[in-house]
Amino acid sequence: MAQTSLVKMQNIEVQIDDLLEKAEQQRLHKQWLEAVETWKKVLVIAQQASNSELEALAFFWLAVNYENANELNYALDNYAQALPILKSLEEFSLEATTLFYMGFIYYNKGIFTKALKYYNQALNLRNNQIDNDQDNQIEKAVINNNLGEVYRDQMQFNEALKHYQEALKVFQQFEMDKETASVLNNLGLLYDSHGELEQAFNHLSQSLTIRQSVNDISGKAESLNNLGAFFKRIGKKKEALDNYQQALIIYQTKVIDINGEAATLANLGEIFITLGQYQKALFNYNKALNLMQKTENAFGEAEVLNGIGLIFKNTKEPQEALINYQKALDIFIKYEQKIGEANTRNNIGEVYRNIGKPQKALDYYQQALNTLENVPDDAVTAIVLNSFGVLYQEIGNFQKALVYHQQALPIRKRNHDIEGSATTLNNIGLIYENLEKLDEALIYYQESLDILNKIKNPQKKAITLNNFGGVYSKKRQYTNALNYYQQSLTIFQKIKHQTGEAVSLNNIGEVYHSLENFNKSLEYYQKSVEIIDRLEDKLRQVTVLSNVGLVHQKNNQITKAISNWEKSIQITLKMRGNLLRNNRNSFLEIKQGAAIALTNLLIEQNKAEQAYEWVNRFTTFELANYTRLVEAKVANPQAQLAVDEWNQKTQQLTNLYEQLNQQIDDFFQSSPKLSQQIRSLEAEVNQLAENTIDQFPEIAELLETTPEDINKLRANLPSDTVVIQPVLLTDNNIDNVPNSIAVFILSKDQPLTVTQVSINPKEFDDLISQYRNKLQNRRARGYKSVGGELYDLLIRPVEEQIKTLSPNRIAIIPTGKLRYIPFETLYDQQTKQYLIEKYPVHYLTRLSVNSLESEKQAISNQQGILALGNPVPVEPYSLPGAEAEVESISQILPGSEKYVGKKATLDTFKFQGLQFPFLHLATHGCFQPEGCCFKSEGCSPNDMDMEANTILFANQNSFHIRDAALLGMKNVELITLSACQTALKADSDGREIAGLAYLFERAGAKAVMASLWGADDETTKEIMVQFYQNLDQGMSKVDALREAKLKHTKRHPFYWSPFILVGNGN
Repeated sequence: MAQTSLVKMQNIEVQIDDLLEKAEQQRLHKQWLEAVETWKKVLVIAQQASNSELEALAFFWLAVNYENANELNYALDNYAQALPILKSLEEFSLEATTLFYMGFIYYNKGIFTKALKYYNQALNLRNNQIDNDQDNQIEKAVINNNLGEVYRDQMQFNEALKHYQEALKVFQQFEMDKETASVLNNLGLLYDSHGELEQAFNHLSQSLTIRQSVNDISGKAESLNNLGAFFKRIGKKKEALDNYQQALIIYQTKVIDINGEAATLANLGEIFITLGQYQKALFNYNKALNLMQKTENAFGEAEVLNGIGLIFKNTKEPQEALINYQKALDIFIKYEQKIGEANTRNNIGEVYRNIGKPQKALDYYQQALNTLENVPDDAVTAIVLNSFGVLYQEIGNFQKALVYHQQALPIRKRNHDIEGSATTLNNIGLIYENLEKLDEALIYYQESLDILNKIKNPQKKAITLNNFGGVYSKKRQYTNALNYYQQSLTIFQKIKHQTGEAVSLNNIGEVYHSLENFNKSLEYYQKSVEIIDRLEDKLRQVTVLSNVGLVHQKNNQITKAISNWEKSIQITLKMRGNLLRNNRNSFLEIKQGAAIALTNLLIEQNKAEQAYEWVNRFTTFELANYTRLVEAKVANPQAQLAVDEWNQKTQQLTNLYEQLNQQIDDFFQSSPKLSQQIRSLEAEVNQLAENTIDQFPEIAELLETTPEDINKLRANLPSDTVVIQPVLLTDNNIDNVPNSIAVFILSKDQPLTVTQVSINPKEFDDLISQYRNKLQNRRARGYKSVGGELYDLLIRPVEEQIKTLSPNRIAIIPTGKLRYIPFETLYDQQTKQYLIEKYPVHYLTRLSVNSLESEKQAISNQQGILALGNPVPVEPYSLPGAEAEVESISQILPGSEKYVGKKATLDTFKFQGLQFPFLHLATHGCFQPEGCCFKSEGCSPNDMDMEANTILFANQNSFHIRDAALLGMKNVELITLSACQTALKADSDGREIAGLAYLFERAGAKAVMASLWGADDETTKEIMVQFYQNLDQGMSKVDALREAKLKHTKRHPFYWSPFILVGNGN
């Protein structure tokens, strides 16, 4: 029996020896996965024999082979299983080695926190060894060197320096020249990243000298590569190329190191990109890619694919760029290399930014930041934040851009990212320049330039010099501006940077334009256009084409001017088509110069129809006309699915409305259950539409104003109505275009006309603010004289045209701050009449075309008013006059219902409103951007009584008007808010007023009546009662409101003018 067991043991030992020998041969032949299978067999034997030493060894070598096969998660799992066994066996040396290898894997995966954790555990084990012999000290030095690598990659200079110096001391002590040279090389890279160029060069040179002296051929090639990178960084491209080529010769002729050769080829690819020699760059990258694929160097392959993507990005082949970036991204995702993944997502975003798809770019930048959430990396985070900032600069959202750059700057400074800091400082300077804070801009530019002079980066220096020129040009110091622009141009031409060259040429053209040397100006613009057209740089095409248009206008070449401006605007509108709607307005605001110049020129050329079309197309949409989604077709499959779902639910809603109308026809009332079902489905339909519009730029683009919309609005105007649309044509960034108001006159059957009135933008702005303040202060005097000034600017220039058309009413489409004033109060000082005394006045939005289509339809099955008043009858919210108002008006129309105090609930409004054609809310509505305060002692900014854009109901429940689209008001003729509060601020453009009307119109209401400020209770009640009495007598809404107001026009306009009617006037 014993003999049998002995034989069995001997057989197992032989079997193990055979397996170990086989595994070693497989390892030597780099047959990693075959070796894995062999070690799995060893592991089974070890576990069956309860041989802990062999089991630990099997786990260790399984991990090593998995690591070599790039199966990193399997490697980590096996290392982790080896650790507790090694600890129990007190095999401290192999335990430390295991921890070291785990740290190395996490470092390669870019998970630096875990890399540091395992490296430090390995170092602690080595430090605790009783026998601190030479081998142990050397192992500690290796760990310290790797810790230095991690800290260097995290831009933690002092920590990296400490660990490198610890390693260097040991290697020098034991005269280990190769290792000493390696640490010196790493120290050179560290100093380089820290901007200490002399120290960097000295250490890199020392490393090369040692490697040459000990005939370390492979090390020499590495040093040459790093010196090449150093020279590339400081702009010495010839020296960089020379060092890379020397390194490549070594790898190709003296040592067999495929990964080294591949890395050097990739470096050559990089330097050829900076030289603009893209074919040579691609040739070297493709050779590197083949080698890396051959050696299964996945991360190297991904980095090369990123380089190839950059080539195609720079050569304006975006699809090829995206294909290569996507391949790189797939590799990083597969191996969970989060930093590489984030960097690649940022690169993809840069492609979309360059091809004029900023929303796609923003999406990828956000994905990049999200990727870094659990694997923080300051260097890449700062890059992504900078990308966000640059894009928001380009679309004109400067405040948002500033936020991102100000987040990036302290990260870069903290990490001693000198070059990155210079870039961010330059970008912040550019924002301040755009915000007209020129002296602050110069401070940031100078700080950036000081850094760039120190680190010798010619491209970025040229960019900063160009920006200096921009500031001095705005300061009208043209000699200084030309000097800086010329310096910038010379550098860009020297380094063959075509985009920079084109920008500098354009800027020099702008200076000559300002100096009225138009021929010289055109010469530089055309040189710029040639380059930009070749590069297909959409954003810069917009600028230069606009500038060329200005010169042609000055030279009286009208056709050419119009052509160039139209091209500029078309590109802008196309770029807008790729933005989500929340970014469209700021983008167009900074790109409006060409549109204003074109509109002005078309008016001068008596082309009013074309001028009106362009000025309306260029204003971003302020509303969403959901009917545009009916049967809409778009290229994006996901967007199309959302549209199809909306259409399906809309059809269901149509069917329910048919049921509701049948009930009303048959029984003269509707089922509350059916009403609630309709309200619920309509809310769902509208919310789905909102989500779809927000999510997909191609859907948002469907909502923009088109020539068809303008024609449709005019076609549906009642024949007795004249529309006045005043448009401000002011832009400080466009020279030689006069600031004016263009007053367009539209009517159903007559040609459109336009009259221009010259203004001083600031004085006009002040006049609007002054007038609004006088109107809402019942004790103010002089309101007639100020109203008279505005009448003379806005009405008198077109008065004769209006009289000729003999309208029964006037509709106003106000823009900007003009939305804050009731036009009916404008005062004719010649006839001593308010405008309302001459004509009934109401207001339209571009969405009003929907309600105008039904202007001639009479109200059927009228069911009265749903009136809610004084929902919170305690101070500071009490509106005692509102109760009397609601009581009175609810008795005017048959079928009316009233709810006051605690009964005036939000649910009553939402769920019973569908059954009434008139909804009357005598409650607080707050439409001041900062919120509203009703306390006599005032409120702090953080303690307002009401939030902005809300309406108050019982139990202090607030309804936010952004949710108005969810109400479903298809059968509502009029919604009245009789106690609103708005305020005119210096930077306001009236969007609160427009937004209120638009949102309720979007929900389906045919008209909205709102107050521009809180008026006197008694007068409000009298006007409201008279208004509804007039309606009951058969008057139209606009006539009813006019007659109600006329009874009070002898009093201050404070009392009678705040109530404005927006939408269907019948």
